[in-house]
Amino acid sequence: MKNLIRKYFSMSYKDRTLFNTRISLVVNTLMCLIKFILAFFFGFFFIVAGIINVFMFISKLECYLGIKYPNKKSFRYRNTLIGIFFILAGLQYAIYMARLLFIDTSSSHYDLTIACIIAGFSFFELGLAIKGCFNAYNKGHYYRNVKMINLCTAFFAIALTEVALLSLQTHNTVNVNEINGWFGIGIGIITILLGCFVFVAPNVSIIDREHNIYRLIEGKQNKTYTNNDIVHIKLTNSKIYGNFSYNGVYYNGIIDGHIKKHKSPILDYPVWLLIILIILSEILLFVYGIGALIFYFKNAHIINKLDKLMLEKGFAKIKEEEQENIDFVQESKE
Repeated sequence: MKNLIRKYFSMSYKDRTLFNTRISLVVNTLMCLIKFILAFFFGFFFIVAGIINVFMFISKLECYLGIKYPNKKSFRYRNTLIGIFFILAGLQYAIYMARLLFIDTSSSHYDLTIACIIAGFSFFELGLAIKGCFNAYNKGHYYRNVKMINLCTAFFAIALTEVALLSLQTHNTVNVNEINGWFGIGIGIITILLGCFVFVAPNVSIIDREHNIYRLIEGKQNKTYTNNDIVHIKLTNSKIYGNFSYNGVYYNGIIDGHIKKHKSPILDYPVWLLIILIILSEILLFVYGIGALIFYFKNAHIINKLDKLMLEKGFAKIKEEEQENIDFVQESKE
C-alpha cells in the first residue's frame, strides 16, 4: 500500500490527473446506473440526477480524450462539446429545482446522522474541487475543465446537503420547498455560467500565449539592460488574487521570457487572519469566486498591456512566425 501511495504522489501532474479522471469516469458510470435503477423505485428525481451525471461524464470524457489523444480531434470541437453539456446540466438542474416553487411536493426527509454524513462528504468534495482548480492553473485548458467539472459536481452535492439539513427542521414556519428551489436554481445558474466560461476562456486565457519575446527596436538605444540581466515586470497588483508578472532574460537586444502567475497574497496573511478566513470560508467562497472571475476577465488583455509596457522601453514583440529566424536567449547563452 505504501508503495502504491508513493508511486501515486511521484506521478507528474498530467499522469495523476489522467489517473484520477479514469477512476472518476468509472465511478460516474456506476453512479449513473445506480440512479437510473433507483428511479424505478423512488421517482423522477433520480432520472434527473442520472442525466446530469451523463452530461458530466461526457464532459469529463472529452477532457480525458483531449489530454490523452490531443491530435485525434480539434481542441475547438472538444471544448464546444464540454461547454454545451455543462450548460445542459445546469439548465436541467435549474428547471427541475424550479418546480419546487410552483408544485407542492413532499420534501425528502433525512435523519441527523445521514444529514451530517452527506454534509461532511459534500464539503470535503468541495474543498478538494477548489484546491484542484488552483492546482490546474496554467496547466492547460483540458486540465482546468476537468477541475471545473469536479467543482460543479461538488456544487450539486452541496445542494443535496442543503436539502438534507433543511429536512431536519421540525416546525412549519419555514417553506422548505421554496428555499430548496431557489438554492437549486442558483446552483444551476452557476453551472450554466461555468459552461459559458468554458467557451470564452480560450480567447482570454494566457495559456499557450505566456511565452513572449521582444527585440530592441531599430534605432532605439538600450540604457536599461546588459547581457544576461533578469527582466521582471509586474503586471497586476491584487492583494487577494495571484498576481501576474513577466520574467525574462536580456541578451543581444532580445528579451525572452514568460508571463507567470504567482501564489495568492492570502497565503502570506498572518496566521490569525488565515484562521478567520478558513472559519468563514463557506460564506466567503462565492464572493471570492465572483471576484476571481472579475479579476480573470479584467486581465484578459494582459498581453496587450505587456506589449505596451515593452514598447515604452523600446522593445517590440517578435511575432510567432518570425521566432524561428532568431536565436533564442537560451541558445545564445550556450
